[in-house]
Amino acid sequence: MHMLAPDLMHELELGVWKALFTHLVRMLYAAASDGSLAHQLDERFCQISTFGNGTIQNFSNNTSEMKKLAARDFEDILQCSIPVFDGLLPDEWDNQAVLKLLYRTAEFHAFTKLRLQTDETLSHLDLESCTERPSSEDANKLAKTQIKLNLLCKLVAVEESG
Repeated sequence: MHMLAPDLMHELELGVWKALFTHLVRMLYAAASDGSLAHQLDERFCQISTFGNGTIQNFSNNTSEMKKLAARDFEDILQCSIPVFDGLLPDEWDNQAVLKLLYRTAEFHAFTKLRLQTDETLSHLDLESCTERPSSEDANKLAKTQIKLNLLCKLVAVEESG
């Protein structure tokens, strides 16, 4: 039996998820350089009402800017991200890939919140971590998306330095 005691807040919520969310926001700016998709993302987050007694709180008007957010805010963003991102990206292949990534991230987050893993949950995680090799068409689309994102990152770096 193997034991793993991760620091969920720092490693997943403020580490992996924050980096992934930042990447997704950059993809929105790459798809629409005028910021309209990021603005639409913010509007969608604002439409989500509170849930439970302090479970999901109201989102700020500028969720995409990620200013003054605590770990609980990033957790709330993750839990509400699938319907918010659904249909934002103009390319359907990109949209489906992002939704699947968000689902897997939320699922992994939910499993880590269990704090104790059983043979069934470990088996499920093993099966889910095995991925199929993408088709050549999907690989080409993925490469084009990565090129767009790299160009955007270079533009942002030039603007920040100048």
